Amino acid sequence: MSLRVAATLAFLGLAACGSEVEYYSDGARRAEGRLARDRAAHGRVGGEREIGPWQWWFPNGERREAGTIEDGKRVGEWTQWYPNGQRRSRGQREFDASTQSSPRTGLWTYWHENGSILARGVYRLGLREGHWDYSREDGSLDAELTGEYHADRRLD
Repeated sequence: MSLRVAATLAFLGLAACGSEVEYYSDGARRAEGRLARDRAAHGRVGGEREIGPWQWWFPNGERREAGTIEDGKRVGEWTQWYPNGQRRSRGQREFDASTQSSPRTGLWTYWHENGSILARGVYRLGLREGHWDYSREDGSLDAELTGEYHADRRLD
């Protein structure tokens, strides 16, 4: 294949993946990322899926959420923020074919709106598993919530 043909094919491939930006009715940016044609759609209306990095914003302009989407599914690291711009949560998502969802998996950290750590622990298939530490807004340990969890239930 000639260099010219390869360059043309690469351009056409990139042209199929455009940047999409959504806005709230007042003109504030709502979401931004890339869309790609869904080959399984075969010309249906709405035959596009989100791919790659995506971000969402609150109406006040602060970021709300950011992460990666592959084939329309949330995967990899995801971060959420409060409307004041303070980080709210961060952790991994992994697609689960049996439930057709992308539950939280692995280590997740949550913060209070004031920036202090609220909770830290591991998810398995979207359920808390193992030891979880919880703290109050002043940073002190929350003994009622801290402990061992299995299938999202605290073990006494």
